[in-house]
Amino acid sequence: CLAVGRCPPKSAVRPVHLGGAACGAESIRSNHDKTSNTKQKMAKLNNDAIYAGIDLGTNTTFLTGSEGGNPDETFEFSIPTIVGEIPSDSILGVFDSDREPLIGEDAIRESDYLDIRRPLAEGVISDIEATGIFFSAIHSRINEVHPDWPVYAVIGIPAGTTERDRLALGDACRGIFEGFL
Repeated sequence: CLAVGRCPPKSAVRPVHLGGAACGAESIRSNHDKTSNTKQKMAKLNNDAIYAGIDLGTNTTFLTGSEGGNPDETFEFSIPTIVGEIPSDSILGVFDSDREPLIGEDAIRESDYLDIRRPLAEGVISDIEATGIFFSAIHSRINEVHPDWPVYAVIGIPAGTTERDRLALGDACRGIFEGFL
């Protein structure tokens, strides 16, 4: 858990499969047998894929992962959970009209010129379209080094998220990540 000191007890953790038939996770195993099969699991990983863990937060999203399951090729970063879109009535010359929406620090820095949207509010998905834009931009950032590699993601969501929000999150991820859980 990326929230230091705030992880729920193991008995309170309930895995939720959000979708993505290609995620490769046939079942979620308990922590008890996790260590016994680590080498076998690592051998089954696609060496030409990126595996990412995404802790989707209302204010900040944390990401960590590896390239091809290689422990020497890892990444870790955080990004504010915010999307900035160029308004249709934008002043000419400030931004190209066909520019992609900005996320994170870029959106905050240019917020005077953008329509700011927050994918989550009070721990629940408040804007499904902004969530999709946010995930698409995260996918692009993760995939910069190996743009042809598939990205498989495990996404952590706020504890207060409803079943409807979980399904909406699955809809937002579909077509962006090659597989997600």
